[in-house]
Formats: sequence, C-alpha cells, structure tokens
Amino acid sequence: MHAWPPPPVPFVPHRQPRWRADPRHPLKSLNNYSYPKVVELLLYCMRMTRRHLFAILVLSVAPLSALAGCTSPTLPLPPPNALSSAPEDGFVTLTGNGAIAGAVVIGFNENTGQGRLTTASDAGEFTLRIMASSGDSLLVWQRTGAQSGEQTQVIVPEASSP
Repeated sequence: MHAWPPPPVPFVPHRQPRWRADPRHPLKSLNNYSYPKVVELLLYCMRMTRRHLFAILVLSVAPLSALAGCTSPTLPLPPPNALSSAPEDGFVTLTGNGAIAGAVVIGFNENTGQGRLTTASDAGEFTLRIMASSGDSLLVWQRTGAQSGEQTQVIVPEASSP
C-alpha cells in the first residue's frame, strides 16, 4: 500500500525558459505579465513601427501634396472678342464671340457706371444692349463660377450721319 501523504518530490533546480513574445501572436504569450515579456512586446511593436514607417509617411504626405496641387494658380480666362455698333436711341449693341460656352458675359460703361450681363451661347457668341454715347469706354469680360476673366476695352464709334 501507498503511504499517505506521499513522499515529497525532490527539488531539482532547472533553467528558467527564456521569455519571448510570439511574433505571430504577441499577446498570446502574455499569460503572466513578467517584465521580460512586456519588454519583448514593446520591442516587437517598435520593430513593426519601423517596418511600416515608410508606408505611414507616404500615406500622410500624399493628401498634403494633393492639396498643394489644388492651390496652384490657374490661367485667367481670356477676354471675349467684342464689337460695338454706333449709338442708336442712346443704346449700343455689343456683339462678340470667343467666350466660354455658358459663361456670363458682362458689359460695363465706365462713363455712366451702368452695365448689363448675358449668358454666352454654346458657340461662345453673345449680344448685349447697353446705354452708351459716342466715345464712351465699354469694358467687356466673362465670368465662369468664381473665376473672372480679363477685361477688354471697346470704344463706342461715332454715329454715322444720314
């Protein structure tokens, strides 16, 4: 028969296992939070960060470079070609082409401070009837969205005598 209590098991000193975090599952091996395991886990995370630093840098700089491209200056809209008729009953007719299709074309009489606007056709043609006298200076330009084009100056010709 066996004696109760069983005899003690003799103590045999043995080497402690080296603590190492499993690289595939760093948290799986942390069943007890000893200091070496925490250090190994931190080192693993640092290696992972160094490995992916370039990708993180590229992904954070790409949107900034895209925004920088959006702030580059754009070319101004060209002025439309415009001709003025001789004054008739105190009004002149501005006709022209070369405007962007659907752009708003503006005619402004600098002498009277009055202006008119119209929308250019699909072919870029427009017609404006504006109050003006012979020798008046008319400014004509086009506008699309928030972008305004360069101004061109048209001088109203003298009325022809009958």
